[in-house]
Amino acid sequence: MKQDLKSSGFFVNKDKSIWQPTKKLIWLGFVWDLNTHTLEIPSEKIQRFKNDINSLHSVSPTARQLAKITGKIISFMPSLGNICRIMSRNMLMLISTSRYWDEQILLTSNAISEINFWHTNCELLPSKTLFSNNFLPDKIVYTDASSFAAAGYTVETFKKVVHKMWTYEEKQKSSTYRELKAVLITLNSLMKYFHSRLVKIYTDNQNVVRIITAGSMNAELQVLAIEIFNLCVQNNISIEVDWVPREENKIADFYSNVLVLYLDFTT
Repeated sequence: MKQDLKSSGFFVNKDKSIWQPTKKLIWLGFVWDLNTHTLEIPSEKIQRFKNDINSLHSVSPTARQLAKITGKIISFMPSLGNICRIMSRNMLMLISTSRYWDEQILLTSNAISEINFWHTNCELLPSKTLFSNNFLPDKIVYTDASSFAAAGYTVETFKKVVHKMWTYEEKQKSSTYRELKAVLITLNSLMKYFHSRLVKIYTDNQNVVRIITAGSMNAELQVLAIEIFNLCVQNNISIEVDWVPREENKIADFYSNVLVLYLDFTT
């Protein structure tokens, strides 16, 4: 290989070249570890990131300083996944409202919470697997929510069904809130079956897919997205969320409308 490169007229950078087979190396700013099948952030990069956060020293950083923090968070996505988008939305909103780079920004409580989250957890968050897209899910789940109940079920020989009636307060929420809460309730209720597994979730609400993937500007929906993320991290669950048309979600829709069917029957 060395001779082929030399014969082709290339100048080999010996300091950056690795000539012995290895299962772990740093490439493109990440640690590629084939022993654990993970893409990790180098410890030096994590330390520089924490130093940048420590250098803020104020609740009124400039847009430039805050953009430096959020830029690094987004660059972590290949390793840490969607949490990088979910837990930087409030900071990005503040940056987008600034008029020039050196304008001072008054941090909101939500933005401060995001900064504190990254300073505390950036070394603890699990790294994504390198080959997740090549694996079939261990569990397949369909969820749905009506105006008065949430439902979910697993695709198995013997279905495991989740059903919960909404409280009065929950009934007043938006349909997206209820659909998102249905996902959280289903995961929580069937946790012992989902622990340490790859779970595929289907929903007929496109907003749910977007919010679980990237978070929401709505504070209530953002809280639910973070709860789903934390629940998965605590129980070593990997989830994939996809949208299906309503006609392909009829069983979950049936379970979420059980009370309606019962009331119609009795009347």
